[in-house]
Amino acid sequence: MRRVLKRTMIGAAAVAVLAVAGCALWAVIYLDHFTWAASRRLARGLDGAQEVVLIEYADKVEITRKVAIAEEISRLRRSITTWPRPFFSGGSLCFLAHHTIELHSADRPTVEVRVCFLCEQLSFDDGTHTNGGITFAPLPPYMADPLAAFFTSVGMSPKPMKEYDEIEARAQAVAGDQPHQTSQ
Repeated sequence: MRRVLKRTMIGAAAVAVLAVAGCALWAVIYLDHFTWAASRRLARGLDGAQEVVLIEYADKVEITRKVAIAEEISRLRRSITTWPRPFFSGGSLCFLAHHTIELHSADRPTVEVRVCFLCEQLSFDDGTHTNGGITFAPLPPYMADPLAAFFTSVGMSPKPMKEYDEIEARAQAVAGDQPHQTSQ
């Protein structure tokens, strides 16, 4: 009788452990699949691109535009193809992207990946306009930190929102397009 009870208890414990592990695995896959898919799509896009253009901008003001060389493309690929790990996203707060990776190819539309380091989100637009055309995904810390380091290494370091606002205001002032101030 004790042996049967012991086997039953061990079996029940094994089922409980497997159920918890299965639920955890499902949660990780469900929560992180957009990020993993965007990372794979960007890596595949880098493989077939004839030209990779890196852009930093503040709203309508282009700060820097650079055609990446082979060594930079290799470093970019390494920064986005890290081993995926579970993470919890804080959710999109602003999505005011200030960095774009454009992938140009002769045989397909331009692919644009926009990165917002402020709210840690990215968007992927493959130019086909299928499934809405644009995929948004959280930018996990294990990818955000190397990607920020990569952009910094090419002279496009992520900045606080205040700096981007100042760049935009200076550009408007130079263009003589200052916003009208209201008096109170």
